[in-house]
Amino acid sequence: MAIPDKEPAANLGDRLRYLRGEETQEEFSERLAVSRSSLASWETGRTKPRKKVLREISLKLGVSESFLTKGEATDARDLANGLNIALHGPTDFTADEATIVRILRLCSPETALAVAQLLTDEVESNEAIRQMIDPRTAVDDLTRLYRIQKLEGFYERGVTEQNLGQLIEELARRNQNK
Repeated sequence: MAIPDKEPAANLGDRLRYLRGEETQEEFSERLAVSRSSLASWETGRTKPRKKVLREISLKLGVSESFLTKGEATDARDLANGLNIALHGPTDFTADEATIVRILRLCSPETALAVAQLLTDEVESNEAIRQMIDPRTAVDDLTRLYRIQKLEGFYERGVTEQNLGQLIEELARRNQNK
C-alpha cells in the first residue's frame, strides 16, 4: 500500500521525520550512526541515502526499505506506521513515549485502568502539572482519563493486528470523502 502524495508522509524525508518523532536531528542521527547533516539533507529532500545506508536505517528502525523509500507496506508494522501517518499525521512522541504507548496497547484493561487512575491522581494533586497542560486539550484529556476509568480500563487503542482492518476501512472512507 503506497501512502498517497497528499498525506503528511509522502516522501522519504517526511517518513524519516515521522519516525524521528520528537528526537532532535542530532539524537536521531546518532542512533542511526549517520551525520546530522546527512539526515538533514535526506529530510529536506536535497539528497537520498545510498542503498546500503537505507538498509541499515530500516533495520535500526524496524521498518522495511520499501516503507522508507516508497511508503509501501510489506508487513503489518509498515502498514501500521503508514496508517498512523495517514490518519493522524506525524507524531510528537519521543521514542520513549512511543514505547510506553505501544506496550500499553498490549496490556490488560486492568493495567490501563491503573495507569489512567495514576495519571488522574497526579494531575488532580499537582498544581504544576495542571498549569503545564495545554489549555486547548486539558478538558478533553481529563475527560478521556475519566472515561477510561468509567469503562474500567477499556479505551480506543491505536493500530493493532486486531483493529487493522477497521483502520483500513476508515482510511478508505476518508479518501472517498476528499
